[in-house]
Amino acid sequence: MLVEALWSRVKDNGIFILVEPGSPKGYRFVMSFRDWIIAKDRKEASIIAPCPNHKTCPLAANPDSWCHFSQLTQKIPNSTFPKLSKEKDLVNEKFSYLVVKKGETPTSKFELEE
Repeated sequence: MLVEALWSRVKDNGIFILVEPGSPKGYRFVMSFRDWIIAKDRKEASIIAPCPNHKTCPLAANPDSWCHFSQLTQKIPNSTFPKLSKEKDLVNEKFSYLVVKKGETPTSKFELEE
């Protein structure tokens, strides 16, 4: 219901970005949102990234693997938020995401012949 409420607030030709932790649970949430978008007409919504196709994700069939990305980030400095001296200042954060455009995209306007 939350995603539907947020989606209703996106203007035509607007972009909706969903980011979740790069864990199996976060990935499953992103995949359920992806399935919800795929069920819509291409004139209403189109997936832009990370995989701009509207087919079933091949990783979704295997519960032991999930799609995620990582980004090296810097933690809050010790002077701001004390931490253990052995903790690293840089952390490799993992995340799953989906970027969706509300409205028509060029691929929905011009269907390519196969």
